Amino acid sequence: MSDLPPKTSIKRWLVTTNHKDVGILYLVTALFFFVLGGLLALVFRVHLWESGGTGLLSSSGYNQAVSAHGLLMVFWFLSPIASGLANYFVPLQIGAKDLAFPRLNALSYWFYLFSGLLFAISFFQGGTYAGGWTMYAPLNVPTYTPAVQATTGGTATIFALILF
Repeated sequence: MSDLPPKTSIKRWLVTTNHKDVGILYLVTALFFFVLGGLLALVFRVHLWESGGTGLLSSSGYNQAVSAHGLLMVFWFLSPIASGLANYFVPLQIGAKDLAFPRLNALSYWFYLFSGLLFAISFFQGGTYAGGWTMYAPLNVPTYTPAVQATTGGTATIFALILF
């Protein structure tokens, strides 16, 4: 136990394999993405304040904000909240000292974090994915949704979902 970083060290959170710490990391990160998704919801609702929009967002920007909000809430908030609670409580409920594969558990958190960060920076790469959060194939092709284009940000969104 003496080779572990101190409880107040940032290194403790970066190298942890403890199920409680990983669960807390999941929960805190999911709450961050919840706030980000809430800000996107606020932006597109402010845009709809007036009939025809306030000019805050372009039509493509509106589609991007709605798509990103939906993806954030489903993939980067709801799923990780369940994972965080399960990581924290299930080993305690069954009386286990830790999970069976603690390093794999920690690695899954880091994949989740970096996929969310890749998704967040996709806005700054020429615009993010704008085809709707369901990504329903017949409706998200450029024929039916002209806002959907092959952009770097859209590709980054797809890679973020693959990494998730």
